[in-house]
Amino acid sequence: MTFKTSHHQGQVFVLDHIFNMPSFNRERKVWMYLPPDYQLERKRYPVMYMHDGQNLFDEKSSFAGEWHVETSLDKLFHHHQNVPIIVGIENAKDGEARIEEYSPWFNEYNRMGGRGDDYLQFIITTLKPYIDRNFRTLTQPEYTGIAGSSMGGLITLYAAIQYQNVFGKSAIFSPSLWFSDEAFAHIHTVGKNHQFQSKIYLIAGGREPDYVSRATHQLYVTLLNAGFSNDDVYFNIVADGEHSEWFWAREFSKAYEWLFLK
Repeated sequence: MTFKTSHHQGQVFVLDHIFNMPSFNRERKVWMYLPPDYQLERKRYPVMYMHDGQNLFDEKSSFAGEWHVETSLDKLFHHHQNVPIIVGIENAKDGEARIEEYSPWFNEYNRMGGRGDDYLQFIITTLKPYIDRNFRTLTQPEYTGIAGSSMGGLITLYAAIQYQNVFGKSAIFSPSLWFSDEAFAHIHTVGKNHQFQSKIYLIAGGREPDYVSRATHQLYVTLLNAGFSNDDVYFNIVADGEHSEWFWAREFSKAYEWLFLK
């Protein structure tokens, strides 16, 4: 299904291929954005994998509002900036299954979570190879990003630390650090892998609950203590930001520019 395509705009579509998730008894749809010059050039492009894929491009398909990713990237392109391929993985429609996939750690109180590494293995071993075979991608970690918000921010954080050899750029919006304190211990255990360049864009909103901004600041300090530098990590508490799609949508292009263009 293609609902936006021209020589002046990027293309947004849902892949015809429905992906089986090997560790789950589930299938998943995948949305894509191709840059405006994709059909005109023969070059290869960086790729950003994003969670909650049905929220990225289309208000009607979204469950909590649209990120307007294609609009943001088209604007950057028309200001003569390079833009990436976006791969948006739809979330599990069931809320408990979404949390199961988006946390590597089991929450004893809520009795949920714990399958996040299986979800990332689906991206790394099933989805990414398919995208790299079928599209003109730059496959190295420095050209491969991952991004998400809330619980999607939590799984993005885990991917940024655990798989520095795969994801060199990470955009973490308002991560749900309340779900498990193990996120901090995991950073200390793994630390910075100096074989790879890692850039992490980390923000939360000043109008989110206090524990979100406090935990996000603690995350920033933890990353620095684990060997990441201020050149590796961008951190900000944005004064008017809320735990909402409109906030993350507004900040998306800034995250992409800092990660890939600076």
